[in-house]
Amino acid sequence: MTWDSGTVRWLVDKAFAPIKNWLLKSEQREHDKNIFLRSEPMLKEDDVMTRLDELQAFGTYRSRLLSTESFYRFFRLESNQYLDSELKQSSIEVSRILYDLLDFLAGYYVVGSEEDGYATKPKLAREEYDKFCKKVDRKIDTFRKAYRAYRGLVKKKLNI
Repeated sequence: MTWDSGTVRWLVDKAFAPIKNWLLKSEQREHDKNIFLRSEPMLKEDDVMTRLDELQAFGTYRSRLLSTESFYRFFRLESNQYLDSELKQSSIEVSRILYDLLDFLAGYYVVGSEEDGYATKPKLAREEYDKFCKKVDRKIDTFRKAYRAYRGLVKKKLNI
C-alpha cells in the first residue's frame, strides 16, 4: 500500500497534534510567567495590602502607594499582556480598579515630603469626611477582591 504525501502529512499532524498543543501551551505559560515576574515588583502583595490597611485604619496615605500606578501603566502596553485570556482580563481589571482608587485619592490628599512619604488627611467637615471614608473603604474593598481573584488565577494558571 502506498501513501500519498497529503495522507502522510495528515497522519503526522494527527499524531503530533497533542505534542504541538502541549508545546504551545508551555510557551504561553512561560510568556505569562515572565509577564507576572516583571509586574510583581510593581504591586507586591504584602506592600500594597499594608498600605491599604493603613489607609483604612488611620486615614494614612503614603505617597509610595502612588508607585503602584506603574502596575497600571505596565498592563496598558500590548507587549505586557498575558496570552491567557483570563489572566489578561483579570490584570486589566485590577489595574483599572487600582487606577480608579489612586485617582480618587489624588483628589483629596496632598503628599508630604519625600522623606516621610505621608500625605495630609483631607480637610473636610465631619459628615463629609465620614462619606469620604465610606467611599474609600468601598473602593479599597473592590480592589482587594479583584486583586485576590487575580493572584488566585495567577497561582492556578501559572503555578506561582
